[in-house]
Order: sequence, then structure tokens, then C-alpha cells
Amino acid sequence: MGASTKLLTLDYKDNSRALVARFNLTQKRKMQRCAHHVWLTARQLVNRPNPTGLKPSRPGEPPKKVSGVGQASIMKESTDRTFRIVVAKRGFYMYLLNRGTMRVAARPWMKKAIERSKKKLHEIIGEKVF
Repeated sequence: MGASTKLLTLDYKDNSRALVARFNLTQKRKMQRCAHHVWLTARQLVNRPNPTGLKPSRPGEPPKKVSGVGQASIMKESTDRTFRIVVAKRGFYMYLLNRGTMRVAARPWMKKAIERSKKKLHEIIGEKVF
């Protein structure tokens, strides 16, 4: 009698591990989808052409694209519970444009990408997002 109870307990633990693994995989997929959506939105925001560089963006609006290096440097990373949008080294100025400097007013593209993505993130995650 004691052996069967122990066996049931082991089976239950094994099943719970499988359930947790399945949940983690689902969460990871959701975070990957969220990261992908915000990443696409951010890249679309900075996809306003300015090939000559003579008509730059105004303070407060996303930067315009001259060569495409800044847009290409916007990357995504995700884990089970979080996602990040990062800027590669070659496009470090995108970070500076987003925050602003002493000499250049901010051109906040990341905040706008998140604002535009809120509804879609809510649909993906299934609960209210900030």
C-alpha cells in the first residue's frame, strides 16, 4: 500500500514538471512574439526616408533614416518572462537620439513603439500590459 502511494506521488511530480515545462514554453513563445512586434514597430517608426540628410526629424518625433544603419541596428532579445529591444554598437547614436543629449533634443522612437504596441501586446499576453 505504501509503495503505490509513493508511485502516485512520483507520477504526479513528473506530470507537474511536464506542465511547468509546457507553460514555460508557452510563455517563451509569447515573449518572442511580443519582442518581434515591438521590434517591427520600432523599425517602422524610423523608416522615414531622408537620403540627403538635409531635412532631419523635429524634436519629439522619431528620427528619419539617412543610410539605414540606425534602423538595422535595432535588435530584439527575449527570455521566458521578458523581452528587450537593444541597439547594436554600430547604431549607438540611435540610443542617443532616443534619450537626447546636451546638444540634440530627444527623438523618442522606443517609447512611441511601445505605446503603439500596447494593444497587440495585450492580445498576445492575454492580460493588461502597463
